[in-house]
Amino acid sequence: MSFQWSLQPMLNLIIASRRLFRVIISGDNNSSQCRFYVTIYGLILFFINLFCNGMAITKFIQRVEDVSHHQMSSSSVRWNAAIAAANLFFVTIGSHFSLIFGAYSTWPDLIKILRELEMERFFERKDFQHFRRFYILGLVFVFSGGVLFSCLGWMTSSMMTILAERVIKQMNGDGDWEKMLVTWRNQYFRISRLVDKMDQCFGSLLLVLITASFVMVINSSFKVMRDFSDVGLISNSFIHVLVLIIQFSHFAILAYVPYRIRESAIYLSKQLQQIETNNETLRNNVSIFVLNVLNLPPKITALGLFDVDLRLVPSIIGTTLTYLVILCQFYYSEK
Repeated sequence: MSFQWSLQPMLNLIIASRRLFRVIISGDNNSSQCRFYVTIYGLILFFINLFCNGMAITKFIQRVEDVSHHQMSSSSVRWNAAIAAANLFFVTIGSHFSLIFGAYSTWPDLIKILRELEMERFFERKDFQHFRRFYILGLVFVFSGGVLFSCLGWMTSSMMTILAERVIKQMNGDGDWEKMLVTWRNQYFRISRLVDKMDQCFGSLLLVLITASFVMVINSSFKVMRDFSDVGLISNSFIHVLVLIIQFSHFAILAYVPYRIRESAIYLSKQLQQIETNNETLRNNVSIFVLNVLNLPPKITALGLFDVDLRLVPSIIGTTLTYLVILCQFYYSEK
């Protein structure tokens, strides 16, 4: 088994052909024609998707104009509708181009690191089966632009956890501690490189998705508040509540994945600290390893602008409530 086998459920769906995927991933020199057809196929789907989203945006803008001509509409409602339309346009264009840029610029480096990890033969058959479950589960949420990032992130955090479990297993047995420490350190730094490449590959996509989710949460919250205060709970209110829950859940998953990677690295450092030995050189090497893990833990950022983790959740909630209060003040002052 290999990482290619683990990733196949997700990548086969993205490329829509297992045979073409195997040709592309193998790097065969005779696959240039297949690469060309797959690229053309991808571009066709890309522009079809853009066209469909463009039609949806056009229809949405027409609804905004209808609202703006309504005598009872307020400026806060019109602004909220206009921002929602602009946000839809932003996330449609931004997510597509972010995925294309990341795939062409960084994805080959991600595959290279996975192959290096595979050649070390550190992970066992059950580990690859465990990794594959993430991508099978990800097929349920394939509509999300961040599903590939989430699956890769969960797999990476599991690698850290498996590494920590190997440390625990070694403490209960005998072996060459010096050799094992070198193996653990090499595996950790390869996994850290994988996280760095994920940061480069998905940083722009995370910035687009998190920003769009933040705007949609504010937009849906204002609609729920407006409907509840004006006409009470109606069918549209439940739809807005559902959109609010979906968008916040989407943001929470994107924030939890980097948090889980960081916590897995901290868990590894705690297991390393429990190593007891009379060898002073080994003890010093373990201490240096632990300091490296704690001082430079793996992290994911949104193009380096901010760290993506669960610490964003209180900020998002607080900022959403602030903007919601401001919108409600404008709305009720105009009624």
